[in-house]
Amino acid sequence: MTALTATVLLDPDEPVLAGHYPGFPVFPGVRVVELADQTVRASAADLELAEIVSARFLRPVLPGDLITVEATLRGGDCTAVVTTDRGETARLRLRYREIGKGGNP
Repeated sequence: MTALTATVLLDPDEPVLAGHYPGFPVFPGVRVVELADQTVRASAADLELAEIVSARFLRPVLPGDLITVEATLRGGDCTAVVTTDRGETARLRLRYREIGKGGNP
């Protein structure tokens, strides 16, 4: 088992916020998943994301938020909890495989 943590400050000028959504900018859920994936791959460069097993988004990530990703990797299975100062924002289950190999990890 490998425990991983990353913290990122969401720049209010992040281009993706301009159109998602006008008048109420929200960091897209797919980018939250991407942050979790980057957290895993920073210490496991030989793995690639094979499947999003589940993704539950609990509250929005807003411009200026300090985002924390806490991930646990067991073999190819990952669980991740994403939080901001307002609390838990997402719970993810991801599956990885070795780069270049098809099928299940």
